Amino acid sequence: GNDSVYCSEMVYNSYVKDGRHLFSLNPIDFKNADGVMSPYFESLFKRIEKPVPQGKKGILPRDMFGEHLLVPVNVDITK
Repeated sequence: GNDSVYCSEMVYNSYVKDGRHLFSLNPIDFKNADGVMSPYFESLFKRIEKPVPQGKKGILPRDMFGEHLLVPVNVDITK
């Protein structure tokens, strides 16, 4: 809902078929495993003067990794 796009959002917007996004949006959790807000994300969002979007719908790389759309590919980059 703004003029900014983060990395996973750009990928999300790239995978569209028949006008529908192929990845699912889910509430984003920026908390550590112990349920405490990550100091990294607190600092990051403070720097850009935005609140941490805890619980807002979005997508993270780990969410995309778990989607059925992605298939592992082994590439030999030494050739």
